[in-house]
Amino acid sequence: MQHCYNPAHLRASKRLDVSLLWLPEPVLPDKEIDKTMGLLITILIFLLITFVLITRVTPVHQRYVWFNIGKYQGLKGPGLIFKWPRSSVSWTRIGIGDQGEFIEDGLGKFNGLEIPVETSEKIETGSKIRISGFNENKLQVVLDPDQMR
Repeated sequence: MQHCYNPAHLRASKRLDVSLLWLPEPVLPDKEIDKTMGLLITILIFLLITFVLITRVTPVHQRYVWFNIGKYQGLKGPGLIFKWPRSSVSWTRIGIGDQGEFIEDGLGKFNGLEIPVETSEKIETGSKIRISGFNENKLQVVLDPDQMR
């Protein structure tokens, strides 16, 4: 087979053949898809707002004291905690250095709440105490330096 030079053939090959291109037909939005997407966006916004409202970040030197129906349940923190809104649960933030009163052996009063405490020394009832640290579900307390003077 012999190839010969044909200028007409050369000009024809340089043109773009539109029939070879595939262009999708424009898709018009369906009303059902619009409703579904609107519902999904609404649900996502609701979940995001709920997450922001119930999430708390507690620093290393603080804890949340958790009470359920007025009964001490424990300490929460440090880090990310979730405070689910329930009427029977109350939360109070306490931190190292907060001052309270020693009520009896193993019990201290901070912000009007009775919380279990641990002491490394003998402390008299009614003495002022300060939080020096946290141990699982108890507060570590020491005698307030102001009271020792």
